Amino acid sequence: MCFSCNIFLTMNISLLVSDQIAEFFEVLSVPTRLGILLAIGEREVCVCHLKAVLHLRQAAISQHLQRLKQSQMVVARRQGRFVYYRLKDPQVLSLIFDVARMQGISPEQMDVFTRVPAEGCLCSLCNPQNEKNMC
Repeated sequence: MCFSCNIFLTMNISLLVSDQIAEFFEVLSVPTRLGILLAIGEREVCVCHLKAVLHLRQAAISQHLQRLKQSQMVVARRQGRFVYYRLKDPQVLSLIFDVARMQGISPEQMDVFTRVPAEGCLCSLCNPQNEKNMC
């Protein structure tokens, strides 16, 4: 049995695992993507809601959503002409809030992302009486 081969195999597996973890944190390292994840939270939201919360253009949000979908952090569901997004694993929120707490950021300071209704948003999440999504 070749012991040095096993060491290299173990090192390669360890590198693969550390690469996966680094990729996860690389996706989270973009402030806009963190904002999107927080704005989605534990619910399903449309792009117009994300626009209202983040004050960004739809094109910019769509680019970040594409990256979040590629990394399997966000999943999309189409209903008619609207697309709704949710977190694939809501545990990512716990991680974000834990890191915020470690940095001395209170949950209240993060409310700007999670507040519903979002000012200027016409979606049914922000306007429950609006049965037709007006995005």
